[in-house]
Amino acid sequence: MEESARHLPVLLVLLVAVFASAIGAANLTTGDGFNVTFVPRPSRHGHAPTTPPLSPLLHLVGAANVDATLRRIGAADLSVNTRDLPATAAGMARLMEAIVRGENLSPDARRHARDLLLAQEWREGIPAGLPPGATAGNKTGTWEGLTHDIGFVEAPGGTYVIAVLSAHGWVWDPIARISAAAWNELAR
Repeated sequence: MEESARHLPVLLVLLVAVFASAIGAANLTTGDGFNVTFVPRPSRHGHAPTTPPLSPLLHLVGAANVDATLRRIGAADLSVNTRDLPATAAGMARLMEAIVRGENLSPDARRHARDLLLAQEWREGIPAGLPPGATAGNKTGTWEGLTHDIGFVEAPGGTYVIAVLSAHGWVWDPIARISAAAWNELAR
Protein backbone atom coordinates (compact mmCIF):
# COMPACT_ATOMS: atom_id res chain seq x y z
CA MET A 1 0.00 0.00 0.00
CA GLU A 2 1.31 3.49 -0.81
CA GLU A 3 2.46 5.59 2.14
CA SER A 4 -0.22 8.28 1.57
CA ALA A 5 -3.03 5.71 1.31
CA ARG A 6 -1.90 4.03 4.54
CA HIS A 7 -2.28 7.31 6.46
CA LEU A 8 -5.61 8.35 4.92
CA PRO A 9 -7.83 6.49 7.41
CA VAL A 10 -5.87 8.02 10.28
CA LEU A 11 -6.48 11.57 9.07
CA LEU A 12 -10.17 10.80 8.62
CA VAL A 13 -10.39 9.45 12.17
CA LEU A 14 -8.64 12.53 13.53
CA LEU A 15 -10.97 14.75 11.54
CA VAL A 16 -14.17 13.04 12.53
CA ALA A 17 -13.30 12.14 16.11
CA VAL A 18 -11.21 15.09 17.21
CA PHE A 19 -11.89 18.08 15.00
CA ALA A 20 -15.29 17.65 13.40
CA SER A 21 -18.81 17.78 14.68
CA ALA A 22 -20.64 15.08 12.81
CA ILE A 23 -23.74 16.49 11.16
CA GLY A 24 -25.34 13.17 10.39
CA ALA A 25 -24.40 9.58 9.80
CA ALA A 26 -21.21 9.66 7.77
CA ASN A 27 -19.95 6.86 5.59
CA LEU A 28 -16.30 7.44 4.72
CA THR A 29 -14.50 5.28 2.18
CA THR A 30 -10.85 5.70 1.24
CA GLY A 31 -9.19 4.79 -2.02
CA ASP A 32 -7.80 1.62 -0.45
CA GLY A 33 -11.23 0.32 0.53
CA PHE A 34 -11.20 1.43 4.18
CA ASN A 35 -14.86 2.04 5.07
CA VAL A 36 -16.26 3.38 8.34
CA THR A 37 -19.79 4.47 9.19
CA PHE A 38 -20.27 6.98 12.00
CA VAL A 39 -23.64 7.45 13.65
CA PRO A 40 -23.90 10.69 15.62
CA ARG A 41 -25.02 11.15 19.20
CA PRO A 42 -27.53 13.86 20.23
CA SER A 43 -26.02 17.25 21.02
CA ARG A 44 -26.36 19.49 24.04
CA HIS A 45 -29.61 20.88 22.58
CA GLY A 46 -30.93 17.61 21.19
CA HIS A 47 -31.10 18.87 17.60
CA ALA A 48 -27.63 18.39 16.13
CA PRO A 49 -25.23 15.49 16.67
CA THR A 50 -21.93 15.67 18.49
CA THR A 51 -18.54 14.16 17.79
CA PRO A 52 -18.41 10.36 17.85
CA PRO A 53 -16.43 8.78 20.71
CA LEU A 54 -12.71 8.63 20.03
CA SER A 55 -11.87 5.27 21.66
CA PRO A 56 -13.56 2.94 19.13
CA LEU A 57 -12.05 4.90 16.26
CA LEU A 58 -8.57 4.70 17.76
CA HIS A 59 -9.04 0.97 18.23
CA LEU A 60 -10.06 0.65 14.59
CA VAL A 61 -6.99 2.36 13.11
CA GLY A 62 -4.53 1.97 15.99
CA ALA A 63 -3.31 4.73 18.27
CA ALA A 64 0.28 4.10 17.14
CA ASN A 65 -0.79 4.78 13.54
CA VAL A 66 -2.41 8.04 14.62
CA ASP A 67 0.78 9.19 16.34
CA ALA A 68 2.85 8.11 13.30
CA THR A 69 0.62 10.23 11.06
CA LEU A 70 0.90 13.18 13.42
CA ARG A 71 4.70 12.91 13.25
CA ARG A 72 4.63 12.56 9.47
CA ILE A 73 2.58 15.73 8.94
CA GLY A 74 4.75 17.75 11.31
CA ALA A 75 2.56 17.64 14.42
CA ALA A 76 4.80 15.44 16.57
CA ASP A 77 3.90 17.42 19.69
CA LEU A 78 0.42 15.85 19.60
CA SER A 79 -0.24 12.30 20.78
CA VAL A 80 -3.15 9.99 21.48
CA ASN A 81 -0.90 7.40 23.15
CA THR A 82 -0.60 8.95 26.59
CA ARG A 83 -3.08 9.63 29.37
CA ASP A 84 -2.32 13.35 29.33
CA LEU A 85 -2.97 13.70 25.54
CA PRO A 86 -0.34 16.42 24.94
CA ALA A 87 -1.31 19.22 22.60
CA THR A 88 0.12 22.55 21.51
CA ALA A 89 -1.44 25.36 19.52
CA ALA A 90 1.22 24.85 16.84
CA GLY A 91 0.47 21.11 16.58
CA MET A 92 -3.28 21.66 16.46
CA ALA A 93 -2.87 24.38 13.81
CA ARG A 94 -0.70 22.06 11.73
CA LEU A 95 -3.29 19.28 11.93
CA MET A 96 -6.06 21.71 10.95
CA GLU A 97 -3.91 22.93 8.06
CA ALA A 98 -3.46 19.35 6.82
CA ILE A 99 -7.22 18.82 6.97
CA VAL A 100 -8.07 22.14 5.26
CA ARG A 101 -5.51 21.57 2.50
CA GLY A 102 -6.81 18.04 2.05
CA GLU A 103 -3.44 16.43 2.54
CA ASN A 104 -3.92 12.72 1.75
CA LEU A 105 -7.68 13.24 1.38
CA SER A 106 -9.76 12.69 -1.74
CA PRO A 107 -11.65 15.76 -3.05
CA ASP A 108 -14.88 14.29 -1.63
CA ALA A 109 -13.31 13.68 1.78
CA ARG A 110 -11.90 17.20 1.79
CA ARG A 111 -15.34 18.69 1.02
CA HIS A 112 -16.89 16.51 3.70
CA ALA A 113 -14.25 17.64 6.21
CA ARG A 114 -14.98 21.29 5.41
CA ASP A 115 -18.71 20.73 5.78
CA LEU A 116 -18.21 19.03 9.15
CA LEU A 117 -16.10 21.88 10.48
CA LEU A 118 -18.56 24.50 9.20
CA ALA A 119 -21.38 22.66 11.00
CA GLN A 120 -19.72 22.94 14.43
CA GLU A 121 -22.37 23.76 17.00
CA TRP A 122 -20.15 25.68 19.44
CA ARG A 123 -19.49 29.03 17.71
CA GLU A 124 -18.64 31.17 20.77
CA GLY A 125 -14.87 31.24 20.17
CA ILE A 126 -13.18 31.78 16.80
CA PRO A 127 -16.36 32.40 14.77
CA ALA A 128 -17.70 34.89 17.35
CA GLY A 129 -14.69 37.16 16.75
CA LEU A 130 -15.34 37.45 13.02
CA PRO A 131 -17.47 39.98 11.17
CA PRO A 132 -20.96 38.93 10.07
CA GLY A 133 -20.87 36.77 6.96
CA ALA A 134 -17.29 35.55 7.46
CA THR A 135 -16.81 31.85 6.77
CA ALA A 136 -15.15 29.79 9.50
CA GLY A 137 -15.04 26.10 10.37
CA ASN A 138 -13.91 25.13 13.84
CA LYS A 139 -13.73 22.45 16.49
CA THR A 140 -13.79 23.18 20.18
CA GLY A 141 -12.57 21.26 23.18
CA THR A 142 -13.60 22.15 26.71
CA TRP A 143 -12.74 20.53 30.01
CA GLU A 144 -12.58 21.69 33.58
CA GLY A 145 -10.03 24.51 33.45
CA LEU A 146 -9.52 24.37 29.66
CA THR A 147 -11.20 25.96 26.64
CA HIS A 148 -9.71 25.34 23.19
CA ASP A 149 -10.84 26.30 19.70
CA ILE A 150 -9.10 25.36 16.47
CA GLY A 151 -10.36 26.40 13.07
CA PHE A 152 -9.95 27.79 9.60
CA VAL A 153 -11.16 31.17 8.37
CA GLU A 154 -11.78 32.10 4.74
CA ALA A 155 -10.76 35.76 4.62
CA PRO A 156 -10.49 38.22 1.72
CA GLY A 157 -6.68 37.91 1.91
CA GLY A 158 -6.79 34.09 1.88
CA THR A 159 -7.63 31.19 4.14
CA TYR A 160 -5.80 30.90 7.44
CA VAL A 161 -5.83 28.48 10.37
CA ILE A 162 -5.97 29.53 13.99
CA ALA A 163 -5.57 27.55 17.20
CA VAL A 164 -6.23 29.03 20.63
CA LEU A 165 -5.64 26.88 23.71
CA SER A 166 -6.72 28.50 26.96
CA ALA A 167 -6.25 27.51 30.60
CA HIS A 168 -9.68 28.92 31.52
CA GLY A 169 -12.69 26.61 31.63
CA TRP A 170 -15.60 27.61 29.41
CA VAL A 171 -14.39 31.19 28.94
CA TRP A 172 -14.92 32.16 25.30
CA ASP A 173 -14.43 35.94 25.20
CA PRO A 174 -10.59 35.89 25.11
CA ILE A 175 -10.70 33.40 22.21
CA ALA A 176 -13.18 35.60 20.33
CA ARG A 177 -10.93 38.65 20.91
CA ILE A 178 -7.86 36.78 19.62
CA SER A 179 -9.87 35.69 16.59
CA ALA A 180 -10.92 39.29 15.92
CA ALA A 181 -7.30 40.47 16.17
CA ALA A 182 -6.18 37.74 13.76
CA TRP A 183 -8.94 38.72 11.30
CA ASN A 184 -7.95 42.39 11.49
CA GLU A 185 -4.34 41.49 10.71
CA LEU A 186 -4.81 38.68 8.17
CA ALA A 187 -7.98 39.62 6.27
CA ARG A 188 -6.36 42.50 4.39
